[in-house]
Amino acid sequence: MHSHHSHSGQYVQHAKDSLDAVVETALEKQFQTFCLTEHMPRYYPTDLYDEELESKTTVEDLAATFDAYYTHAKQIQAKVNGSPESKTQILVGFEAEGISPFYFERGLDLLRGGRYSFDLVVGSVHHVHNIPIDYDADTYEKARAASTTPTDLGLFEDYFDLQYEMLRTLNPSVVGHFDLIRLFAPKTPAVATLIKPESMLWDKIKRNIDYAVSIGALFELNSAAVRKGWETPYPQRDIAELILERGGRFCLSDDSHGIAQVGLNLHKCVEYLESLGAEAIYYLALEGTADNTKTVVKSVPIADARKHPFWVKNGTPL
Repeated sequence: MHSHHSHSGQYVQHAKDSLDAVVETALEKQFQTFCLTEHMPRYYPTDLYDEELESKTTVEDLAATFDAYYTHAKQIQAKVNGSPESKTQILVGFEAEGISPFYFERGLDLLRGGRYSFDLVVGSVHHVHNIPIDYDADTYEKARAASTTPTDLGLFEDYFDLQYEMLRTLNPSVVGHFDLIRLFAPKTPAVATLIKPESMLWDKIKRNIDYAVSIGALFELNSAAVRKGWETPYPQRDIAELILERGGRFCLSDDSHGIAQVGLNLHKCVEYLESLGAEAIYYLALEGTADNTKTVVKSVPIADARKHPFWVKNGTPL
């Protein structure tokens, strides 16, 4: 099977375990595609997280950590992909920091600067008005208060506008956790009905989906939402149905932050995808020689995906 989004405690302070341990777990579970996607650096001290401030991490440290990650990940990739016994293909990328348009441009620099050679980028938005929206309820409320219209609707609209800027600037391979803005939104009937057809917010979501479809991006079904208490992966059903209706293609991601989460709840993604009426799972793969590879999109019928040995190795036979 596949995961297009992963992290390790070696290069992200809110994750666990070494990158080698994460990859070894993926190999043991016989993933077909496993993507390494640590976060891109942040460039301002005001954008550091609490755990980074406590450990006295600097933005210079984050840049050095990202360099070390890239070197390490490429070494792992060469070893795994070059082994004739390997059943797993490793792709090396990064997750964009959706903080502001400045960060979208810096993500573009990482892709085009010549210093790195990435196989993919996961385009995500984690902040609105430079304030995290997926950290806790307090920071969500701060972001809401900073919105042009300081309401949940105003924050949702600002989130999807920022996501649109990210999509247009980065043209990501994979759109990360499309509706992350819902994670810490109040669980009230009013908020639950914010996203509805024939509304301005719905039009913004449709605009974003249409752009992502036009550039060939995949939309991840991200199983992290399940371990965070949702009944479904990201995105929720209303948006997932719209993505399929507009011609979008779904891939799988565990968004793992350590070995305990590698492959966690991916069976929920497959079951969810089937319930949406989809017939295939899409994934990224590398083609070409070791010195000249390109990333391509492939697909597998869900019926065939159910037979993959991953499910038995993962302890979640379908």
